[in-house]
Amino acid sequence: MDILTFDISELLIVKYVLLGLVLIVILAALRKGLGLTRLRPVNRDRLNRALPLIEALVGLLFLMAAIHAIFKDQPTYLMILFSALMLMVIWSFWFAIQDFVSGLILKWEDTYMVGDSLSVDGTSGKILKIGYRSLEIETPEGQRVKMPYAKLARSQVIKADVDESVWTHTFQIELPVNISPDEAARWIRLTAANHIWSAVNRSPAVTWLGAVEDSGHNRYEVTVYALDPSRRNAIEMAIKTAQYGELNTH
Repeated sequence: MDILTFDISELLIVKYVLLGLVLIVILAALRKGLGLTRLRPVNRDRLNRALPLIEALVGLLFLMAAIHAIFKDQPTYLMILFSALMLMVIWSFWFAIQDFVSGLILKWEDTYMVGDSLSVDGTSGKILKIGYRSLEIETPEGQRVKMPYAKLARSQVIKADVDESVWTHTFQIELPVNISPDEAARWIRLTAANHIWSAVNRSPAVTWLGAVEDSGHNRYEVTVYALDPSRRNAIEMAIKTAQYGELNTH
């Protein structure tokens, strides 16, 4: 048989076109039915995130099966179409392949751990999650940023020392006016220092904002430094709920 002969069954093409339409209807019904199931919100979200990948894989397998069935007697065209299909798949997922390979290289060259502080192209934060394609970083403002490994490989990454890995948290507190601002600042710093998640190498900043009208209290702005971003509010609550005098050394 001449390798340039193009002889395929039109009936077979119609068959796989109809099967493809049926497959599309089934996947659409599956997606719609997922929203009607009584799943826990967490499980439903996971399935919703995984469904596009499942649909892509099913579609790819169906397309490969259709090409093989239609062109099985045309080896030259079969090879050309399979090669083109593979190039399209690689091109479509090239960004993911780059991130995955870059992640392997970065993990081999350096050790990233949850809790490490990084600065990349002006974005600074602490690592919350280490994924297959990216790092999830929380900024001091509480924003969560995904850093693809391919970007990390192309950028200058500054990794802070463990002693410098602290998170700031600013809040206000009111104390009785009979406590002088200096004594209040000393007590706030001492209370914060006794909290397990407070950074011992950074002393809290305390600023007197003045008296609160008709309340008998002074207002202070306090900035504390936490060792873990999820514990910032815990330090604030520890200071606000502590009774003045418990840590008074006088």
